[in-house]
Amino acid sequence: RDVTIYGVKAEYQTRFLVARNMDALHIHGHSGNATAMRDSAHYLFFDCRDLLVSNMSDKFDLRQTKPKKGRYDKYPIEPYTAYAPFIVEEQGRKTVIPCLERPVLWKSGQ
Repeated sequence: RDVTIYGVKAEYQTRFLVARNMDALHIHGHSGNATAMRDSAHYLFFDCRDLLVSNMSDKFDLRQTKPKKGRYDKYPIEPYTAYAPFIVEEQGRKTVIPCLERPVLWKSGQ
């Protein structure tokens, strides 16, 4: 229930992590060229008491405006305006980080 992750590299079209009811979750560093599924996020956090996400810096192409097919991918490569870097839901209140923002630090809970 207490997890610290140092460094994430995500590729392809994926959701990296769904966390529910964690006492403490700290993620330090995210990078890669992955895109999340449309209308979703790389990370979904539900009722995590002590949440910290720092240094998100994935690669994105601001010129891409519509989905495109990848060579090895089951799902299309979505433009970065189609998903959020992460979504936080606490006690029924949902916060969606805007699609083109990558916070240096996000902290919620205790």
